[in-house]
Amino acid sequence: MAALVKLGPDILPLLPKPDAKLTAEQKKHLAAIRTTIRDAAALNAIAPRTITIQKKSITLEVALTEISQQTGITVMDRRRDKETSPKFALDLTKATFWEAVDEIALKADLRISFYEKDGALAFVDGPHKTLPVSHSGVFRVAVKRLLSLLDLEADHHVWMLHLEIAWEPRFQPLFLEMQPDSLVVKDGKGGELKSIPGGGGRVPVTRPLTMETQVRVEAPTKPTDKIAVLKGAMTMVGPSKMLNFTFDNLAKIDPGKKEQVRKETQEGVTAYLREFRVEPEIWTFGLLLEYPQDGPDFESFESWLVNNQIFLEKKNGKGRFAANGGYDIDEQGGHKAILNYRFIDDNNLTLGKPEDWKLIYRTPGTIVKFPIQFEFKDLPVP
Repeated sequence: MAALVKLGPDILPLLPKPDAKLTAEQKKHLAAIRTTIRDAAALNAIAPRTITIQKKSITLEVALTEISQQTGITVMDRRRDKETSPKFALDLTKATFWEAVDEIALKADLRISFYEKDGALAFVDGPHKTLPVSHSGVFRVAVKRLLSLLDLEADHHVWMLHLEIAWEPRFQPLFLEMQPDSLVVKDGKGGELKSIPGGGGRVPVTRPLTMETQVRVEAPTKPTDKIAVLKGAMTMVGPSKMLNFTFDNLAKIDPGKKEQVRKETQEGVTAYLREFRVEPEIWTFGLLLEYPQDGPDFESFESWLVNNQIFLEKKNGKGRFAANGGYDIDEQGGHKAILNYRFIDDNNLTLGKPEDWKLIYRTPGTIVKFPIQFEFKDLPVP
């Protein structure tokens, strides 16, 4: 197994299929090999972008341009007054994206905004407020609030720490597993504080850049001036990247004729264009998605399709038509989904002839679990 894993992703197409005639022990080892290789490749693909800027004097405008050029990630300038640009010194050598963003915010006396209406990451007017922050790969964890709750009836004293988790904008996570792993909390005198389990399971990510979670611990019985250590790990579930599937030469597909069903496979994910219906002023596309059986399993109520996109694009590249007629899901299980999307003529663009278009479908690549490590020291207490 170790020798096969060292060979990397190139061996995946050469391994026996999951339904091959193997012993139970062989299937177990084969699944472990596939999972290990895919997870390693995904973690490598989503490694943090790095930035090097060494300037004794640089403007905010130039710094943002450098970030964009070196990482491919755009950070907007949303200050109210843009006639002048802050100047400051920067000494960054292979800093991660979030390390660079936090340093610029500090030097330029600005705040970081994760909640712009258009979903952009932006710098906004200060003054800058330094929060306890922990960087972990493409993730940034900040302590936003620390609350003290005393239940007089139950005689129970609890500290609640609200953590804000952000990620590089190029990452599109699906779920956060709420319960931290290996949580260690110590007070200012070195005593360990007992963590209080919260709601378990994983919750969907509903914002493009950040979400909040909560850690609860029992307050110490003796007074203390700080939380000396807070460290642990959480898990984010998502794809290392989004895949684009393109179906050209569109024609009506007869579901009864399997040879007309189009399919395309990328990185273990298969997309089938199983149906294409043309009616007056409305087109309907039926798709089937299949993900590797040894990937993360999802319940029927957990939607891993929220970031999917579908659109028609003119073959000459001079027009794009988004699915404006809505969609419905016929089936959605742990590794499979069947969906129908509708396109309707509107005043701005007409569908015309199928041969003028190609269909592009954007869906998550291999979905894996990404660890988020965090550690804070000397946090003030209520």
